[in-house]
Amino acid sequence: MTIETLIRRFYQDLWNNFDKTLIPILLSDKIVFQGVTQSEMIGHTAFANTIDMIQSSFPDLEHEIEELIVDPSRQSLFVWVTYTGTYRGDYSGLEKAGYRVRGKGAARFQTHQDQITNAWMRGYLKDLMPRLGTKD
Repeated sequence: MTIETLIRRFYQDLWNNFDKTLIPILLSDKIVFQGVTQSEMIGHTAFANTIDMIQSSFPDLEHEIEELIVDPSRQSLFVWVTYTGTYRGDYSGLEKAGYRVRGKGAARFQTHQDQITNAWMRGYLKDLMPRLGTKD
């Protein structure tokens, strides 16, 4: 599997469909994942817990890949995404359930032997939070 195919499956199959059965296929068992909250998680269980939290808050969350830049010499990839979804509550104490969100995000992935070993993601939450009822 190419690194590009791996990352497309990560977004389209794992995130957009919340298909946790793909975690051991697409992710190294020692995956280091740093999401938009900037907390670092290690391993399949921590990643699965993150999926559960996001799914309960944004059950229709969808990522659309805008651009992929592959660096084959480093087995890494940079991706630019647009995400959309409806906030249903229970995410870091945010209010205003039912609010439709749309934003941009960027991520850098590293891979080894057809699995993601490191994922670093950032989204533009600063603009999103006031609309969902937080002050910052």
